[in-house]
Amino acid sequence: MECNSNYRILNNQVKIPCAAFGTYKAAEGNSADIIGTAIRAGYRHFDTASVYGTEKYVAEAIEKSRIPRQEFFLTSKVWKEDMGYEQTKAAFAKTLEQLNTDYLDLYIIHRFDYDTPIEETMEALHDLVKAGKVRAIGASAMYGYQFYNMQLIAKERGWTQFSVMENHYNLLYREDERELIPICRQMGVSLTPYSPLAAGHLSRPEWKTNSLRSKTDRVAMGKYDGMEKQDRKI
Repeated sequence: MECNSNYRILNNQVKIPCAAFGTYKAAEGNSADIIGTAIRAGYRHFDTASVYGTEKYVAEAIEKSRIPRQEFFLTSKVWKEDMGYEQTKAAFAKTLEQLNTDYLDLYIIHRFDYDTPIEETMEALHDLVKAGKVRAIGASAMYGYQFYNMQLIAKERGWTQFSVMENHYNLLYREDERELIPICRQMGVSLTPYSPLAAGHLSRPEWKTNSLRSKTDRVAMGKYDGMEKQDRKI
């Protein structure tokens, strides 16, 4: 991956995950203002996705900041239901429109799609890179063998390979230490884990709080509540 100023932002800046600014958690009218506060504090790396519903808020906050686009590192993701050569390109075009930009610094496949041939996905991503619309590509939340196979196809066909893995990893969930993380290290792929504090459980002594997220975040409950008894020891 070519090392330019945008990629140095990826390495040196705290990533702001934008899922929490979607309509299912934050008040819709406040999302752009919250992101704008982060921009004024100096943050430039924003990680969003089509399914978050936050791309438009990131765009609004950047526009209001009057800071040049090239000063930001923008990441977005394509959901598995949008996989396939034409579908991925269509989803990407919508993402560019929502973010009000003509390129992304990093484009990630959000989940592995069992129904779409990996050749289609990798060729679509490569063509976006070749067209200058994406600077680098990444993957998220899959088994080690799936990631390896996708990398292998890209290498065999001369296509762009993944530079980043955004995987689920923290002190409560360490499954990726078995295979995925060693594979990424072997291939020189950067790791940008999500949920490093396990939805806040690792940041406080008690399991639940009175916060809105603790009461309403069904995704976090599904990930962690089933192992509460064991994980309290950790």
